Amino acid sequence: MDWDSFKTALFTQGIDPQAVEAGREFVEQEMAWHGSSAHSQSKTDDLGFAECGDITTFQKGVDQLKTIQFYSTVDETERKTQRAWKKFRKEPSKYFKRILLKTFWLTQ
Repeated sequence: MDWDSFKTALFTQGIDPQAVEAGREFVEQEMAWHGSSAHSQSKTDDLGFAECGDITTFQKGVDQLKTIQFYSTVDETERKTQRAWKKFRKEPSKYFKRILLKTFWLTQ
């Protein structure tokens, strides 16, 4: 699956496309680092990040991304929630990016 198809698939599942695009550089760098060994490694590989070890299907990755998105953007007031969304769209957490990487990895 190419990046645009991946982003569309996540959007249809409720993941913010701006946050996905903000994580693109990290995903591309990691995929390039793993290089030609990407298809020879197991889909259960954690890619060097412990939090990715239990994600073995695309849907598990999407569910984890939804959870991260929710907890990253909900705050006690509407104004703080708006700021949290703005921050999340501009620079998602490392955790979100790592789960995004693993989810993309599973589509290759």
